Amino acid sequence: MNAAAKRLQVWHAAVVLAWLVLPQFFAGMRVWPLYLLVPLAGYALTVFCVGPLRRTVTWLRLGRGGWDVAGATLAIIVVASAALVLWYVWLTPDLRDMTDVLREIPFPSLVALGVAFALFNALLEEILFRGILYEALDAEYGRRWAVMIQGVIFGVVHTQGVPRGALGMIMASVYGVMLGWLRHFSRGLLWPLVAHVFADATIFLLLLYDIGYRLR
Repeated sequence: MNAAAKRLQVWHAAVVLAWLVLPQFFAGMRVWPLYLLVPLAGYALTVFCVGPLRRTVTWLRLGRGGWDVAGATLAIIVVASAALVLWYVWLTPDLRDMTDVLREIPFPSLVALGVAFALFNALLEEILFRGILYEALDAEYGRRWAVMIQGVIFGVVHTQGVPRGALGMIMASVYGVMLGWLRHFSRGLLWPLVAHVFADATIFLLLLYDIGYRLR
């Protein structure tokens, strides 16, 4: 990648970050998935309209396969899911800000919502963190720092999620670094996306458990 292309990778990140500010001015956009979907849609529109950006979309690739990649992905899935369950059992966190919204939804609809959340949230966040942001950091600072920085940012923005608090931020940062490493190792977004889907599914199952459901 030449110097001009590297500079444009930074502009990709600047564009998406500028769009991410938009939901802060409109309360109706501060709900999932709008706070991710609207900025990414705005980014996509901007890139489509600006030729140099359109010609330098390098993050949109699935990556390679292989048993080594599949094994690494499985290991991350097991570690992340186990960490989430242990966090929940150990700390018994107050998740009522999330579960109160879900409590009134009929169970079949909750299942559909859980599937949609696991797939769609993982997709949007992988495009943002292991896609656009990773490529910009890689172009500016190199792969090692790209893996670390995007992971820490991922953890910071998940402070109010699951897991939450200071420990949750550390856990999410470590997880973000793991996904960043998997992005580097697999050379694409597919396998980090697969791992992320399982983590989000685990989170949703914990929320279901928290509101009193027992999956049989």
